[in-house]
Amino acid sequence: MDMLVAGEWRGATDGATEVVRSPYDGHPVGSVPVGTLGDAAAAIDCAEAAARVQRNTPAHERVAVLM
Repeated sequence: MDMLVAGEWRGATDGATEVVRSPYDGHPVGSVPVGTLGDAAAAIDCAEAAARVQRNTPAHERVAVLM
């Protein structure tokens, strides 16, 4: 599984991952990226840019995307 940033699935920039284990029996069920500070900053920048666009989009247009 990767991180979704700006509509694009991507791994951590340094390629680091962490194994996710089942809480039931401890067996590995997958892996996830371990994001860096740069990854977090990029995600925040993208979210802020999207918020500026959404702020100026009428509610009926935002709802149409969800339907």
